[in-house]
Amino acid sequence: MRVLGLAQGVKNGFCILQDGKILESGVEDLTQIRGKDNETLFIAFRKWLSQKIRLAAVDPSHAYDLIVFIQSPKRGKAAAEIQDEMKKSIEEKVVETKMECVAISSAVLKKATLSKGNATKAQMEAWAASKLQRKPTDPLVDDCEVNALALAFYGFQNYNVKAEEPPKK
Repeated sequence: MRVLGLAQGVKNGFCILQDGKILESGVEDLTQIRGKDNETLFIAFRKWLSQKIRLAAVDPSHAYDLIVFIQSPKRGKAAAEIQDEMKKSIEEKVVETKMECVAISSAVLKKATLSKGNATKAQMEAWAASKLQRKPTDPLVDDCEVNALALAFYGFQNYNVKAEEPPKK
């Protein structure tokens, strides 16, 4: 099962799991675009998301069975607006490519990851560093990457879906 965990926002954390093993994780930083209007940010996000998914159209073995993304918080108007718009882009791409997706709240994610819905940022970072097998001298894990990693593992552990093969042309 191949899962893409996305912590969408001005910084997009992502993690790709294949059968529970981390293939790739990181952060796509769109903050330089943030100073412009939000539509420019959304265009950049859609382009980035398309690039992450495009390989599946060429090689079905690269198709994601599931995309798990962070549910927009109900507080903070600007952040929620950005996440909601990005959520629409994810859902459009999922429909277009016949994948499955699910949105998970941060409290559910923390509870599933560390058995505490109120886990601290430091506790989540320590968990992620252990999963990534990073050395203490390696750069600190960004909280967007931490969330994406937790989302991908949550999807892998709680959902068992397989992507439909794209129609043959």
